[in-house]
Amino acid sequence: MEIAVVGDEATVTGFRLCGIKMGYVPEDEDTLRKILDVLSRMDEVGMIVITDEYAFKVREEIVRIMREKKKIIITLPTTEKGMEVRKELIDRMINTAIGMRLERE
Repeated sequence: MEIAVVGDEATVTGFRLCGIKMGYVPEDEDTLRKILDVLSRMDEVGMIVITDEYAFKVREEIVRIMREKKKIIITLPTTEKGMEVRKELIDRMINTAIGMRLERE
């Protein structure tokens, strides 16, 4: 199983130094969506690590890929929005899995 990283230059470089070969720095949101689409169809990619600033832009796409393509997608909080993005994604995954909407207090 390969791991792919999508994020800013510093994050991608850090993962490459750790041996991750598949690293992508999207130029814009359209490119980001294309990268995720390609990665979601690659059988050898089992996990996608994406920084929160990019994950925030494609939240719905991430949930769809996780649900339909059964890919593991992990967001890395790198901004103040990071934890909110992560909570929102987890809530959506749980809601989809159990078929009902849960509200956080």
